[in-house]
Amino acid sequence: MKKRLCCLCSMLIGVAIACHAQRTETSRQTIKGDFDNDRRGDRLSMVCKTHYEKGEEDSETWYFSRITVDGKIVLGNERTLHFTDTEPLDAVMGGTLNYFSPRSGVLLRVLRVSRGSTVVLTYDYYLYDVALQDWYRYKTATYDQATWKEVSVGFEYYDKARKPLVGTELQSLPVSHKDPMLPKNPLKYLIRETEKKHYPKSYYDFVSCIEVLNHIDKRRYRKEIKNFAKRLKSHDARWGNYIVSTYLK
Repeated sequence: MKKRLCCLCSMLIGVAIACHAQRTETSRQTIKGDFDNDRRGDRLSMVCKTHYEKGEEDSETWYFSRITVDGKIVLGNERTLHFTDTEPLDAVMGGTLNYFSPRSGVLLRVLRVSRGSTVVLTYDYYLYDVALQDWYRYKTATYDQATWKEVSVGFEYYDKARKPLVGTELQSLPVSHKDPMLPKNPLKYLIRETEKKHYPKSYYDFVSCIEVLNHIDKRRYRKEIKNFAKRLKSHDARWGNYIVSTYLK
């Protein structure tokens, strides 16, 4: 009997120590939009939790562990969907995980990791599929800022096995759609933005701008790109210099 009590006490002490070595911060967010492209209002409610753990050697310091998201989508037709998301974090840098809808039929997952001048943002674009009634990741954009002056932007496109937002099975979907995030005429869009003096104001704006440039013939329209870069440099030298080094050299 005493042996059993000792074992039970040891287990309880172990659980107490484990709980004491972990901490969670919770935040809530709700966004609205037309997520399934049916012209009816939809709502996405999220419970975001940032998990911390104490170091094995440094028991006085909390370190980032992971982020978890419990999402609830309520569509305009009263259909309700649930999904969970998790992302491991760098122990020191930490990060945030959010969602928003830049336009009808698209949900954007944004993971941001930053410390000092270092900023890395990963944008996962999910497009709604009417037949499958789910959102599937069709591209990922990454903004990587190593220092205040070193910036890079990359894109990855998924033509076959696409990850769903709500479900669990990958789907092989044909590339039959036009990217709703791209303007119909990238060159005209660039010229119009230059004339109106509209420049990227956020990391997301800059990433979107870079993808537009990727769909323009940089040799044929060097002059137009140069004019845009010149004006952008007066607004943000770092981003303007990136365009010059990437598209004009």
